[in-house]
Amino acid sequence: MKSRTPQICLFTLMLILTSVPFSYVLTFSETLSAPSGLSASTISSSQINLAWTDNSGDENAFHIERKPSGGSWSEIASVSANTVSYQDTSVSSSTTYYYRVRAYRSSDSQYSSYSNEVKIMWIPDFIVPEFPIGSIVGLTACFAAFLLFILKRKQYTIISI
Repeated sequence: MKSRTPQICLFTLMLILTSVPFSYVLTFSETLSAPSGLSASTISSSQINLAWTDNSGDENAFHIERKPSGGSWSEIASVSANTVSYQDTSVSSSTTYYYRVRAYRSSDSQYSSYSNEVKIMWIPDFIVPEFPIGSIVGLTACFAAFLLFILKRKQYTIISI
């Protein structure tokens, strides 16, 4: 990470017509670099992990924003300087979320541009219902499910005699 400090330049100018000296102190703050490579991964129905690359050396924090599909952006967290990951544990299953991150420097209240946006959704695994195998109801349900599976796979014509 690069360490950057503001550059202070002192200019003394002379007015040509009036020969009156005056001075200016100009402070140039370098632009705060945006984080990059934002990625997201689902851990469970209630947790999404985010990770990014820190491209600035003088930020004081990273601000993390999220929006649900069709919703608006809101800040969900702020993490300290040089932090490159966050665990969002306030998500709902089967909801699509978008995330973005930006750096913040308090000395001049400057925000960086946003990182790339990521879209993520937790989809539950397929759940197979358990049937009590020893019961007639369980066997009937299993047989009916098997028949439906077979009938959907192939086309049969039923002929009555």
